[in-house]
Amino acid sequence: MGYDLYWENVPPEIEKEHEQAREELMAAVKERDALPWGSDESKKLHEEKVLPLIEKDERTHKNYFRLNIWGMGVCRRLMDEREMLEWEAHPGWPTREEFGVPEELAGEIRLDDEKSYDPKSPAGMYVAAMKHVLEGDTGGPMPAYKLSDNSGWLVTPEEIKRSLAAYGENGGKEADAGGVTTIEDGEAAEVEWWPEWIAWLEEAAKHGGFRVY
Repeated sequence: MGYDLYWENVPPEIEKEHEQAREELMAAVKERDALPWGSDESKKLHEEKVLPLIEKDERTHKNYFRLNIWGMGVCRRLMDEREMLEWEAHPGWPTREEFGVPEELAGEIRLDDEKSYDPKSPAGMYVAAMKHVLEGDTGGPMPAYKLSDNSGWLVTPEEIKRSLAAYGENGGKEADAGGVTTIEDGEAAEVEWWPEWIAWLEEAAKHGGFRVY
């Protein structure tokens, strides 16, 4: 379990680059799996072909960032220490009763299919209200609640920019130049992915923000 983060808007050339890398990887895996399991030939192909293609697949998936549950906890703590998070209360979800949506229809409503509903219908207004909570800009830096569950939150470009601006203004970026550490099992451990996270956020702000699943 963990958090899968995706840019909201992905340029076609980036999608194509990753699709090609994934096809190459799948072909290499198929080739390896056709060999006797555990054989020298299988091991050699895995090391010389599959592993490099796994790295290529990850490298070209530029719109994606993943943190496990522990990692996201570390991320929120580090961001909080650098004044990059807003700890305002969750705005609360609209209820079907507010919009007159029958109970038997509530479970069938899909937020990713907004165009299927008449905007003036109970279902359409309910979907719009839900999406407003999920996608609305808070007016401040990234809110912690958007990085606390997998509801499909949209962290907006402006929220990201405000967080990055705070990171720069309070000296965090300069202070982190020598590396970032956290406490793990009672000892200091380097957070190797922190520079990648900051760079990924900078790009996400240029591509419509990012979703949290």
